[in-house]
Amino acid sequence: MAKKENITDFEDEISDARSEFRLQTKNILTYLKSDDITKNEVQERLNDLHTSAVDYFGIFSRSINEYSTTSFDSNSNIVKSKVDDAISISTTINKHWQSLKFYKLKYGVTIPEPSKKAYSSIQAFISKYDKDEAKRLKDEFKKNGLPIDGFNKKRRYVTITDNTLLFGYEIPWEGIAVLSGLISVIVYKIIQSNP
Repeated sequence: MAKKENITDFEDEISDARSEFRLQTKNILTYLKSDDITKNEVQERLNDLHTSAVDYFGIFSRSINEYSTTSFDSNSNIVKSKVDDAISISTTINKHWQSLKFYKLKYGVTIPEPSKKAYSSIQAFISKYDKDEAKRLKDEFKKNGLPIDGFNKKRRYVTITDNTLLFGYEIPWEGIAVLSGLISVIVYKIIQSNP
């Protein structure tokens, strides 16, 4: 995918993916109301639905990672909006998997297995900005048998613009980069002078 020129372009692409997911959801629900339901057709429509879900959840996840880079002019309002969207999409993820499990039981179709790190960027993002919602959603993901890697404290969501703590002082990433370079030069000089 080509690099986006602005956030509006990326949000339009997310909106298109959401519309496709809704369309595939509607398609399978409409089909299931018909009289001539076959297992093969349910499986085929379910595959289309899940493919659209993966596309939608994936592009949203990528957006929260890419918006933290210098490629986009992001600000605190955008972050707040993305947190709200991340909470909403997490609810959608849970409902999607509940539906898949229902279809499996009722129609005997095969459903995919989510990877261990599925949705971890979204989860870590919510954990960083809204601890209460993160706790609630972690319980919901657990209840649905979904991975919770991103909610774990050891996996912290970090943006490229975040600062880090060194000896109790907050230091910008640029400072860390300069400090790392300086340490590398000193180590190199020490190794060079001691054969």
